[in-house]
Amino acid sequence: MEKEASQEKIHVFSSGKSMVETFKPAVNKFSIDRVVVFDEASDDIKGRKEIASAIDELRKLCSEIGIMFDVVKIGESSMDDVRDNVIKLTRHHQCKLFFNLTGGRKILALYLFTMALWVDGNPYYVDRSGKIIELSIPRIHADELAGNPNLVKILTIVNSEQERYRGPIRNSDVYRIAADEYRPSKKLQEGGNSKLQMGTFSKWVRLLIERKLLQEQFVENNHKSKMLSITQDGIFAVKFFNSPSAFEQI
Repeated sequence: MEKEASQEKIHVFSSGKSMVETFKPAVNKFSIDRVVVFDEASDDIKGRKEIASAIDELRKLCSEIGIMFDVVKIGESSMDDVRDNVIKLTRHHQCKLFFNLTGGRKILALYLFTMALWVDGNPYYVDRSGKIIELSIPRIHADELAGNPNLVKILTIVNSEQERYRGPIRNSDVYRIAADEYRPSKKLQEGGNSKLQMGTFSKWVRLLIERKLLQEQFVENNHKSKMLSITQDGIFAVKFFNSPSAFEQI
């Protein structure tokens, strides 16, 4: 947690005429240390003057509230330039990257979204009402979850119990429910190991934590007892895999 807190929060903007309007709800929702506008270096881009004016206005606004501001010029429709400059940000700053994909040309927004996948960034979109829509990025392949329904079962249990109690759930309670509902394969049943072992359960939970579908924390004043909570990506996975015919579609 301390490492996360020390990271510089950099928001990469896809250049467009509405950047100032999308910046305002973003700065209200997120912590922002630096704004970096990726701007296509071409005078042929539609609305070039309006975009340049929006960049100047956003620079002024950031200066007024103490947020650092940079502009990165990239070649028109150049994925290579986008890639190289995003990588430079990760190398030159100890940072967490957020990607505002609202403005500008679709191709630039798509390039930035692609880079968000590679650098574990947080992409988002601001709609006309000013609502921020965060775009979940899967950190585990669907085939991996589909290949072990027990992983989905654990996520479903944590999600259900968290909604029921409005907070994190004890690891031991999740194990108890998972063990009660556990249905081993026929091969395991024949081998005499038909119960869910704590070691196996812990391995699955650790995988879900590493993939950022679950979060873990210790109970206050008791470092032997752990609490589990589900992340937004975990909730998305639950909804995806509990939808009709989800496994058949993969």
